This record gives sequence, C-alpha cells and structure tokens, in this order.
Amino acid sequence: CHALINELLASHSTDLQQRAYELQTLLTLNMNTVESVMPFDASCEDIE
Repeated sequence: CHALINELLASHSTDLQQRAYELQTLLTLNMNTVESVMPFDASCEDIE
C-alpha cells in the first residue's frame, strides 16, 4: 500500500497526487476519526 502511495505522490497528475495525500492521511488517523469522516452508508451514491 505504501509503495502505491509513494508512486502516486510522484505522479504528474495532480488529481492522483491529491488522492494519495488523502489516503496517506487516512492511514495515520485512529479508527474513531476515520469512522466520523468516512460515510458508512450509501451517502456517496450519485443522485439521479
């Protein structure tokens, strides 16, 4: 996982870099914090 993050951090795509920084930060947080910031239901589904 860390090798992938490092590869994405060096990407020319700023979108991939941003996602890598976000994932890297999530991996350093405790479980209670992750549960409070990540949806646990269908709240991220597209609205039609």
